[in-house]
Parts: sequence; C-alpha cells; structure tokens
Amino acid sequence: MLNSSNPTAWGRWQARLQQAFPDPTPLPLTHVYWIGPFENAGYQGLFVEYPPEQGVDLGAAYPGKTGEVGWQRLPLLEGAPEPNLDLGAWMPAAPWSVLYVAAQVQVGAPQEDVVRTQPRRRNPQPRLRP
Repeated sequence: MLNSSNPTAWGRWQARLQQAFPDPTPLPLTHVYWIGPFENAGYQGLFVEYPPEQGVDLGAAYPGKTGEVGWQRLPLLEGAPEPNLDLGAWMPAAPWSVLYVAAQVQVGAPQEDVVRTQPRRRNPQPRLRP
C-alpha cells in the first residue's frame, strides 16, 4: 500500500480501495443443501430456469438429468469455508450437469458478500443467483 517504497498513484489508489473494500471475512455456512444434477448439454443450463431457481423448497423433488432429484444435506460445507474444497465425493458423476447449493449465513449487520465457485473445467462460466 502507500508507503515510502510505493508512493505512486497506483499505490494510493490501492490503499484507498483497501480502506473502502477490505478483504472479506469468510462467513460460516449453516443448513447447506444441494440438488441435481440437471441437464447442461451444450450449456443449456445457462438458458433454462430449473425449478430450484424459482424457490428453495427442501421437501420438493423434481425430474433431473438422471431421474428424480431432491435436496440433500451437504455437511461438508457446514461451518467455516475451506479454500479449494473438492465436492466431487458428494456430487454425482454426471458430466455436463447443473447443480444447485443453498445455504444460510448469519451476519450482525447488512454487508456485501462474495460467492466464488470454480468448476473443474478450464473456462468456467458459472451462473450464480443470490
């Protein structure tokens, strides 16, 4: 940031940016569930609104890619998030699929937050909805 070794305009801008938007504090997730897979051949999942996008009903079941699917608990994500967590052991092996994850977080005051995902493919194009 701005100090004797970085007195540039860029350094000042970075310092102000850090003040305005400090690094986010990871929030613990609770009540984490997932549902899927839904079809995504040819990236159709980017253009189709599957039922979980219309609302989260944890008791509901829907026709999925490989048969009927319902919300399932995902305890691996409960608590403090871990970087680079591989969900492969918990998710079905169904290539070209759409999966949804729903979770709760508790905060003391309204705040900005970031949700990051990293699909396994090289050029990810995730579709995230709050």
